[in-house]
Amino acid sequence: MNSELENELQALEAYLRDESCDPDQVINFVRDTSLPFIACDVETLGVSDAFDYSFKFLHLLGQYNLPLSVGLCMNQYIALSIASMPTAENTMIDMLKKQFLQQVKSNRWILAVSSFDDFVRNKNDKGNQVYCKTQEDGSVVCNGIKNFQSNITRADLLLFTGILDEEKVGLFYTLLQGIDGISFGEPMYPGAMADADTRAVEFSSLKLSPIQSIPSDTEDASAGLHALTRVVFASLAMAPYLGGARRALNEASIFLQNAHVDDKPLSELDGYIVDMGRAEIAYTCCLNSIERFSRSLPNLSRENITAWISEEQPKVLAQKHHVTGVCEDLVSLARKIVGTRSLLPSHIISGLTQQIVFGALHPEINAKIERDFGSQALSVI
Repeated sequence: MNSELENELQALEAYLRDESCDPDQVINFVRDTSLPFIACDVETLGVSDAFDYSFKFLHLLGQYNLPLSVGLCMNQYIALSIASMPTAENTMIDMLKKQFLQQVKSNRWILAVSSFDDFVRNKNDKGNQVYCKTQEDGSVVCNGIKNFQSNITRADLLLFTGILDEEKVGLFYTLLQGIDGISFGEPMYPGAMADADTRAVEFSSLKLSPIQSIPSDTEDASAGLHALTRVVFASLAMAPYLGGARRALNEASIFLQNAHVDDKPLSELDGYIVDMGRAEIAYTCCLNSIERFSRSLPNLSRENITAWISEEQPKVLAQKHHVTGVCEDLVSLARKIVGTRSLLPSHIISGLTQQIVFGALHPEINAKIERDFGSQALSVI
């Protein structure tokens, strides 16, 4: 247990409980803590603890502002992926990785990340993509568009992939504030998910210096980092939604203790006791599945990264599908228990009802996971 992080989590909970959860104010509050920069201390904490504390941070925030937690998840997962990517000690790539993470921590940068979609591996795809061309002076000029970036107008630094010189994938970063060549679209989800601040980003002759590229030893290493980010994201992105489900269950519990029938609180009725017990069991099993992934992270090494990802990816995707479904069920249960007042615009469960369904839409989307597992099951018959 890390006492500094535990104290900061307690301070954050007290702040969220007493304040209005305005997203800009919350960002300013957490920026003065270690919580957004947990991954930068992975060598001290260890990769499992770094993941666990990142999860706790997002889970706590998800209980009070699920969309903002989704937005900050981008910061947590990309930093943790870079920090946990195995590199040979004292090599150039190892030193550059550590230097980048130290810069993030010392400058208190909040990170945003462009969509790491499957099509970034296909240079012939002319869809929503960024194309980067190396100039004679070693700089890189970027043009194109990326559709989905969360927390984008509040972040300080954007990491994005692009097709470099029409033949390979590059990973780049740029500051976001006051930079020519970058513009943001309108919010894609202006309703209940508005605080996620998800927008398209257009690159118009954005010029990057040579040091604004995150290098890798080989093309395989670049693909390895891309694959690792998907696995880490699929697990860490469950934190906001489990946090939302936790809040919904808490609201249902409060209602059952305060509502009475014949001078007897509803919380003493056996049917509700069973309903809440089943809900807690489902919620606990979801947390246990996340813990299993966390315990697997220390086994990742340069020698086994391909095998590790191959083994973990189907488990993590099955976990993601299950957890998001459970979260929807738990919010639905809370809504049914609380009744019509839970649908009032001011009620927390009303917002959660609209927000919780977005979990299934994060990559990989649940519909694709189902078809992949179904095809695999049918192929053995």
